[in-house]
Amino acid sequence: MNVEIVSPRISLIMPVFNSMTDFERGNGSFLLPHAIASILEQTFTDFELIILDNVSDDATFDFCVELAKTDTRIRVLKDSQRRSPEESIFKLIQLANGQFSVIANDDDKWDRNFLSTLIRYQDLGDYDLVYSNGKYLSMEDKLEGTLTEDDSSIYSFGFSKLSNFCRYIHKRNPFPISFGLFKTEALRASYPEIRFHKYRANMDNLFISQFLLSTNKIRFVDEDLFFYRSKSRSHLHNLEFKHDSKVTPKFELFELLEHHSQFCKVVSENIQKSRLSKLETATADTANLNAFINYVLRMFNWQLQKPGLSAADFRVIVRIVKMLQALLSKTLIKAECDLDFEFDLKNQLKIDQLERDVRVISRDIFDYLEACLEEFSINFLDEFESQLQSHLDRFNITTETSHFYALNQIKGNPVDLFLLGLKRVLDNSFLYYKYVKSR
Repeated sequence: MNVEIVSPRISLIMPVFNSMTDFERGNGSFLLPHAIASILEQTFTDFELIILDNVSDDATFDFCVELAKTDTRIRVLKDSQRRSPEESIFKLIQLANGQFSVIANDDDKWDRNFLSTLIRYQDLGDYDLVYSNGKYLSMEDKLEGTLTEDDSSIYSFGFSKLSNFCRYIHKRNPFPISFGLFKTEALRASYPEIRFHKYRANMDNLFISQFLLSTNKIRFVDEDLFFYRSKSRSHLHNLEFKHDSKVTPKFELFELLEHHSQFCKVVSENIQKSRLSKLETATADTANLNAFINYVLRMFNWQLQKPGLSAADFRVIVRIVKMLQALLSKTLIKAECDLDFEFDLKNQLKIDQLERDVRVISRDIFDYLEACLEEFSINFLDEFESQLQSHLDRFNITTETSHFYALNQIKGNPVDLFLLGLKRVLDNSFLYYKYVKSR
């Protein structure tokens, strides 16, 4: 007689590595038991917990094996090789048996009604993701600030797919949205298999940006059910980020620039593969380029406050900031002028031109930085400045007037949230430039 195997409704997937003795991540505390306790105390019980040990060299795996003996819903596996946390999550997603899946960290905690609330909302509609609000959780288990405080950080079916993506690509804040109840098939379709760059940073942001490009069947539940552990975090298991004192600030800045350019390049490729209209694709590309420029400005701001940067390099950075402002203004102006939902021939030509301009700028910047990685030049800042100047000349942009002109061009239209977001970026960038110039 054939026995029907009934799969659990939800698969909870948790990668672990040296959770017992990694006091840098745990800030001196063994947090895994607390995380698992909050899972086993859930009022919704139809789940499996799959723990994948990332070849720990302490007693973490043994601890998990002993724990599994106390609850049949726990399945513990030891990986065959060391992987990054993101690569471990990808492997775990393939092992999930449930219709829905939740990514669980080994240090966060959940309200006991976390799963029951999310599955209840899922049953009310057909969503690819249901996720909740939450609080920061201190090392002393005290609840602190709210994770999502305003509508600008909410991603849901109430907004278009384009709007969700454009707002996220500027914020790049993967929690709490990464830790909701996903349809397992939607999670598998969006989660990246391998890291796009030697740094493993931004893999979670690549995942969420791809997910938002794929769907807007998302439900946000404004209840504090997820508690994200607030602690000092370093780039662990990622030695490429740990430079020694011999690495110059200029080279460190270059490596970060190259990393962010590769991130935006992959996002741009995903935009082209998505099922967005031509107008939406042009808008998403514009948002991606603007987000890249905004992050470059943040990196320059961070780097300028570190010791060791020469006066000459400082002056070049100031000029680059000014050029990036101008390019930011250029794409913003074109987006404002072209985002008219009257699809006559004239507007279609404008949309085509917008897409060409933004993609040319993006491709040239991203490809330039990628090529530089193969053979780093001590003059890379000067070369980067020259490369940006060629775009300014091509579009006949002057760095003196474009910023204010762009701000004056912003008016109400069908994508107000997107343009207001870009305006805020532009405002903040200009304030930053004034800070640099006055230094």
